[in-house]
Amino acid sequence: MKKIGKPILAFILFLFIQGIVSVLAGVIALVTHRDALQSAMQGDGTALHEIVKQPTLLGLTLIVSSIVTILVIKGIGMMSFKNAFCSKGITLPNSLLAIIAAVTGIAATNIFSEMIDLPNIIEVQITSMSSNIWGILAISLFGPIAEEVVFREGILGHTLRNGMKPWAAICFSALLFGLIHLNPAQIPFAFCVGLILGFIYYRTGNIVLTSIIHIINNSFSCLLLYLYGNKANDIKMCDYLGGASIPCIVIFAALCIWLLIIFKKKTQDIAYVTEPVAEPATEEPADTDDNQNITE
Repeated sequence: MKKIGKPILAFILFLFIQGIVSVLAGVIALVTHRDALQSAMQGDGTALHEIVKQPTLLGLTLIVSSIVTILVIKGIGMMSFKNAFCSKGITLPNSLLAIIAAVTGIAATNIFSEMIDLPNIIEVQITSMSSNIWGILAISLFGPIAEEVVFREGILGHTLRNGMKPWAAICFSALLFGLIHLNPAQIPFAFCVGLILGFIYYRTGNIVLTSIIHIINNSFSCLLLYLYGNKANDIKMCDYLGGASIPCIVIFAALCIWLLIIFKKKTQDIAYVTEPVAEPATEEPADTDDNQNITE
């Protein structure tokens, strides 16, 4: 329980903070738009519903909840800013390896997610936020960093430091990362991406590279939505690939694994669990017979 107690607490806190901040944002919206509130009390909630869905409000809510989450995870002792953002040991060649591996893995995961075509219950909100500066900052910057702090540095780092087997820790953190999105269309995708980012974190011990990859992924999605709007959701790689979709998934996934293997060989092992140093044994004085001290 020691290994997963705090990670589960971090998972619950992540949800709780998002919920509380969203409620507070909704209350502020109600107070500042009394006409809409009065209309809602009379049975017409159209105006109020539109206010709550405003991209500025959604973006600011996500930014505030991200900042609060980072501070809370720091407060309960699950992260250190110094360690989390320390780039010691990260080289440019290794960084490129990790980024390219992640891109190929994300491509394979994206095609797979498109093929199973699960419902996207936040499609409208994400699309609207992608055309608003606060929404863009929330999706592309604050959200990714907060999630890396919680799921890589906090949850994965904690389980590794408490002796959980690396692959078990990576899968556990990826599972929570998938579930936290609460959106059927994102859960399988987020789980697979969590595996890739988890492995990169395991080999680097910090969230510098994982944050960069996460920001690149979210920014690219945001850019597509900004350029194409709702039409971006209709642009699917599996439609263009047709029957070649499954072979492409296999090729991209194999390339991702191969690059991660090379990345592993080029990075040093990190001792997450520090073995206690045994104190040197002190020689006890030999038992002596008092009679030996008596001279004849």
